[in-house]
Amino acid sequence: MAVPVGEIRFGRAGAHRRLAAAYGYDVTRDPHWPLLREARELKMTIAAVPLLASGAGVREEFLRRIDSVRRADTTARWIPYGKLSAAAASAPSRQRGEPA
Repeated sequence: MAVPVGEIRFGRAGAHRRLAAAYGYDVTRDPHWPLLREARELKMTIAAVPLLASGAGVREEFLRRIDSVRRADTTARWIPYGKLSAAAASAPSRQRGEPA
C-alpha cells in the first residue's frame, strides 16, 4: 500500500507501475482499494502524533492530512513529516533575550 499511496499523496510517480508489473497485480484496481488506501493514509497521518510538539509545520501538516482524509480528497498533496521535522531541527534556536 505504501507505494501507490505515496504516489497519490506525495507525487512520487512511476514506482507503483513498476511494482505492479513485477508482481503481476495492481492493488489500485482491487475492489477494496479505497478502503485499503484510507487505512494506509490513516497510518501515515497518525504517525505524527509523537512529533506534534516538534514544530508548527508538523502540526499544520497533520491537520491538513486529517482534513483531506475526512473529505475523501485524494487530490490533496502531503509533505513528508521527515522534511518538516528536519527543517525544525536545523532551524537556529533562539538565544535567551533574542526577540521572537
